[in-house]
Amino acid sequence: MKIRSAILLILLSNFALFVYLLVWVGKNEPHSYQIDGVNYDSESAPFVDPDVKQAIVPKGELLARVVMIGDAGDPAEINAENLAMLRHWTQEHLQKTVALYLGDNVYSYGFEPDKQSRSEAILTAQLDAGGARNIVIPGNHDWGHSHGNFVERVVAQQNFVDAWPGAEFYPRNGCPGPEVITLVEEDKALGRPVRLIMLDTQWMLIPLERPECDGVSFYQVMNRLEALLEQYQDDMLIVASHHPIRTTGPHGGFQRGMIRRIWQSLMGSQGTLGKPLYEAVMGDYSKAIGSVRPLIYVAGHEHSLQVHRGGDVAEYMLVSGAGAVKHVNVVTAAEDTLFAHAHAGFSVLDFLQTDAGRVLVLRMVEAGKGEVFAMVLAATDS
Repeated sequence: MKIRSAILLILLSNFALFVYLLVWVGKNEPHSYQIDGVNYDSESAPFVDPDVKQAIVPKGELLARVVMIGDAGDPAEINAENLAMLRHWTQEHLQKTVALYLGDNVYSYGFEPDKQSRSEAILTAQLDAGGARNIVIPGNHDWGHSHGNFVERVVAQQNFVDAWPGAEFYPRNGCPGPEVITLVEEDKALGRPVRLIMLDTQWMLIPLERPECDGVSFYQVMNRLEALLEQYQDDMLIVASHHPIRTTGPHGGFQRGMIRRIWQSLMGSQGTLGKPLYEAVMGDYSKAIGSVRPLIYVAGHEHSLQVHRGGDVAEYMLVSGAGAVKHVNVVTAAEDTLFAHAHAGFSVLDFLQTDAGRVLVLRMVEAGKGEVFAMVLAATDS
């Protein structure tokens, strides 16, 4: 009896020590972030900055449209409502519209070799709902997520996109970029062309698993990015990749309670602010983008819709990762937030010709609701 009691006491003591260590690790996670605030979920109205709420958005003739949607990689039958809304906004003005897919285009593990037909069906539904021109960039799930990082899966998705009429995949061959394309021609923009610069941030976050890419290093990528931003600084610039630099959702620390901090410390992926590698990568990435401070930095990864003032990095930072209805999570607002809502949807850039001149309007569109937010980002005299 005494032996049993001693064994039980030892087991309980060890268990108590284990729990204490978990709590200690959770509290002492390196660079831990914690955001407190109101949860603006789908059952409540979105957060809208009062100054933006009172602003008047002009009407005019649509010259060009860019629809930005991320993390839409669920099967079509699960995501029917959001895909229907996407189709409406891209095909209302089909020849004037470009759709930009911000990664995690196929959940949960990308183009798995033994599930090729499933992967193709998921991506087909998105591209079929897109515009006359579709641009696809990869996310961490497209690389394989918790299965590992497989450049073969990125290339398989690239090959499928390449075969789709009017579709383009960037960056190429599992390499980081940056790649630059003309998104909107000068005659349809605000007196200067709109350039889109794309990078694969997942490549940056897997230093031990990334493909060689002709020996390109992370800092060479940053130098190349700074050079492209300087080269095109007189144009309207949008930088796009999968991972956000600024977010007020779980990846930024909102509602990361004790359990989440423990999980992030022990098992969490690098796609979360507060993880040392993510912090280091995003720190250097921010400095490179901020060398010119483009109009917009847009990302997915966080499953909500957000608009923030961009501070030293860009004029505006957008999160448009609410492409899949079942994946939407929580979000709050911070001092720099202009809009935030945890609801399935996407963001839209409309270039309009008005009586007073041309304007660029940002809209947030939600499944089952339509447009729920709009603001003017830029304008020019006629």
